[in-house]
Amino acid sequence: MPWILLFAGCVEVLQFFRLANLFGIESEFIKAIIGTTFDICDLVAYLIGAFLVLFIKKQASNGAN
Repeated sequence: MPWILLFAGCVEVLQFFRLANLFGIESEFIKAIIGTTFDICDLVAYLIGAFLVLFIKKQASNGAN
């Protein structure tokens, strides 16, 4: 689970530095995969999602005992 959050954070950092423009990527398909727009709200959403998953997993393990 932390790896997914780390991956998503790395993608956002690459978007911040405009990786697609830096390397002159013109393929719309590749741009759609790596993204072209940085948004801090994405990082906040990823963090909220990660904490929600951890909370739900903890609640489920407490209910199983």
